[in-house]
Amino acid sequence: MTKFSAASENAIAWSTMNIRAHVKNGRLLVDEPTTLPEGTVLDLVLDDEGDDP
Repeated sequence: MTKFSAASENAIAWSTMNIRAHVKNGRLLVDEPTTLPEGTVLDLVLDDEGDDP
């Protein structure tokens, strides 16, 4: 059985988290508050599925 640290478990859980944001004045603004700790680094992927009105 593999043991994960608390930080590893959180990283695994966050890897499937979807966060919606918009660009305003060249900055990303997250639409909803998150529970991510300060300094968390995210990899962003552009959602270009055409599902926005």
